[in-house]
Amino acid sequence: MIRIPSRWKRLLQRLRRSRGASVAVEFGIIAPVTIMTIFGIIEFGRYYWTLVTAQEAAAVGGRYAMTHTSASDSEITAYAEASVYGADGASYSVSRDSTGGVNFVTVQAQFPFSLTIPLLLEDALTVTGTSRVPLNE
Repeated sequence: MIRIPSRWKRLLQRLRRSRGASVAVEFGIIAPVTIMTIFGIIEFGRYYWTLVTAQEAAAVGGRYAMTHTSASDSEITAYAEASVYGADGASYSVSRDSTGGVNFVTVQAQFPFSLTIPLLLEDALTVTGTSRVPLNE
């Protein structure tokens, strides 16, 4: 049998009766979960904003192509780029095709997205918005 000195016994009994340490342990368990949840909500909001911005850029380019049927691909791209605010580093592509005698223009906007907390993903994601519109020529 292990013999514990009396001063250690008194200290252990006092710690066992104390409730202050349990608050610290509970905080240590709950705080990381709460902080990660908050940052997750913020990151999801940023991602969704980027997704909506990419789709809006493609839609603006598509609407411009519909109303300006003789516009070149570079004019459509320039208009879409000028119409969207707060999205730096975006790349645009315009393609044309024909189906059943109807001419279509497809505008695609790709935006880079990287997390503010780089622990989860080190590489940037690419968020894409696409709009395919008919041309009334």
